[in-house]
Amino acid sequence: MDNIIVRQNQTLLDIINMACGTMEAAMAMAKTNNLSVSDAITVGQILSIPDNTISDQFVLTQLQENKIVMGTKD
Repeated sequence: MDNIIVRQNQTLLDIINMACGTMEAAMAMAKTNNLSVSDAITVGQILSIPDNTISDQFVLTQLQENKIVMGTKD
């Protein structure tokens, strides 16, 4: 299981998109971290990415190649 650290202005949905490339992974990611998909997260918080999570490799590749860091909070 990999981890990801929350950065400034990120929501759980931003993290899910960056880690998995699809919102289909939202429930698994929230459950693994004992969160609701609408819960607030804090900068520096470490979230676990479940191994069996649905992912979209095309989206992940585009985010990584273009060095995109999502942060849609306020």
